[in-house]
Amino acid sequence: MIEVRANIVDRAVYVSGERCVCTISVTNLDKGPSGRHQTLAWLSAQLHCQCQFNTTLLKMPGFVRTMSSSGKGSDFVRSPPDTSFIPTKGEPGLCSVSTDSTVLACDIRLSPGETKRYTYTEVIPVTAPPSYRGQMVKYSYKVTIGTQRINEPTKLLKVPLRVIKLNIKEEQEEEEEKDEERRTPMTSPFINDSRSNVVNRALHQLLASASLRNTRTYNIASKKGPVVKIIVMKEAYRLGEEISGTVDFSAGSILCKQISVTLQSEEKIPEECWVNHTRVQSTCISHTRHHECCLHSSRAQFMLPIPFTATPQFSTKLVSLSWKLHFEFLLCSQQTTATRTTVRHKRVKSTGEKAVVDCDSSSKGVADIVTDTLQWDLAIEVLPAHPAQVASTSPVKSPVTIVL
Repeated sequence: MIEVRANIVDRAVYVSGERCVCTISVTNLDKGPSGRHQTLAWLSAQLHCQCQFNTTLLKMPGFVRTMSSSGKGSDFVRSPPDTSFIPTKGEPGLCSVSTDSTVLACDIRLSPGETKRYTYTEVIPVTAPPSYRGQMVKYSYKVTIGTQRINEPTKLLKVPLRVIKLNIKEEQEEEEEKDEERRTPMTSPFINDSRSNVVNRALHQLLASASLRNTRTYNIASKKGPVVKIIVMKEAYRLGEEISGTVDFSAGSILCKQISVTLQSEEKIPEECWVNHTRVQSTCISHTRHHECCLHSSRAQFMLPIPFTATPQFSTKLVSLSWKLHFEFLLCSQQTTATRTTVRHKRVKSTGEKAVVDCDSSSKGVADIVTDTLQWDLAIEVLPAHPAQVASTSPVKSPVTIVL
């Protein structure tokens, strides 16, 4: 028997434009003097992305064409029929991104207990969509390892990975590569290649844009008058950050009983992709929520963490994802004042010379309050974080093993 083991190097989370490295080891499990020599005809690898959508609600848009293996052009590709290595065989949905197939080895002969190792390296296309699991559309990435023994069917080994999309323009990448070619070639091992410089520069720009503070103040009012004043420090956040803000009730003329803030991602589908055009073209998914009772309060604060498992904002021809803060205010339709009652009981305080009868008073809350609901959405930007930071909480696991 032969064991084929594949493992993504370092981490299972990458950004678009980054180089993905996967190690494959082939081991002959037969050991001892009675072990036999084993042979594999070939070993190949390919990176691809599968797009799944609900066919009962969505249909193929008219602009879909066949895409080249480099990931540039249109949105979907087809597996070549003239090869025994079909990475997308048995996969649901359509292939959205497919790189060129790489032949790692041919005629692999293994002695009893021998192990041979191979390395598969591929650059994730810049224009590739991110890994995404929505209600209507899903994008999933896999590195598929294919191998075959003589006179036996092909076996596939699929290693999942997560891809985060960076907004890197193709023109910017080509310009960086040309600038790198003009420079004097260096042999220092501490100098990265031009492609890694492009990715690092894009990550640095994202970190800088998410670190900028731009305080914004929003005055929220209803038909009856001003309600609250919302203050946020910035509008761009990275995965894993906490969204914080302040709600000021002192500027409102209407009492607010409760406030609820929900972090939501909104998935939008183009109208031409729906089977029935009368359907709602967007769906919202709630991630985190903050709820607070604020009657007679002058100020309140909210903090909402952005989960690392979420997908940053992106847009393709099939789906677009945006983020927002959904506010819900429970307003009092009429002024509510607590009724004050006096409770008399015999309690005598002795002051030494004379006794005084004391009377206590207490407040009683209103039994019924007429309320109205006010809703408001604040659009925000959710940007990618460093892939090493995201990988620390990623559920993607490797290695993956198959026995032939």
